[in-house]
Amino acid sequence: MAAECTGSPYVIIPTEFPSLQAVLDEALAPFRRGGVDDFPRDKLAFDDVTETILRLHRETITLKSDGASIAVVGGSTMAGDLDFEALREFLLALCAPTWSGRLAEVEPDLEAFAARFTMWKRRDPYAGGYGQWLNPLGRWDWWELGGRFDGLVSGERRAGAGSESMISSGPNRGRDLLGGVARALGGKLSEPEAEIADAFQSSAVS
Repeated sequence: MAAECTGSPYVIIPTEFPSLQAVLDEALAPFRRGGVDDFPRDKLAFDDVTETILRLHRETITLKSDGASIAVVGGSTMAGDLDFEALREFLLALCAPTWSGRLAEVEPDLEAFAARFTMWKRRDPYAGGYGQWLNPLGRWDWWELGGRFDGLVSGERRAGAGSESMISSGPNRGRDLLGGVARALGGKLSEPEAEIADAFQSSAVS
């Protein structure tokens, strides 16, 4: 099973340019998703999750473990902010497959709770709350011109022969991770991806 999210952005570019790749890179760069590793801080906005941390601290939830994974039942917040490995260790220490209650009863201090049971281990020193600095204009992790129909848009039809066969944002860890997850779940490479993989394998052998 493979998941694919697509969109069709409108980009205004000059009528004449030496490189379509270069002009698209420049036009789309401000809308890249990213944080302090990708943009100057003055271009970023703080995504504050402090209220979420407070709710996770005081809400009543139920933890269930099957040995390998943890399920969180109850509560009105997104459980994705919790550290599931820490929750698993908590249940192991109790020698119990389930637990119900408020994590505030386990760690009354909010700072200690966040450090132990959430993905946000400490407050941001600049903002003072829990969260991260993100590009507020961020819309894409990676992009491809034409996608699997590469060539139909650019007018330069080429067989898949590596990353140069398409006009795109280039290699991306997120896209590679998504592809790996899809393959682990039994999904198959799309035809262009298969051609690119074959090309890489051939070049590695030669």
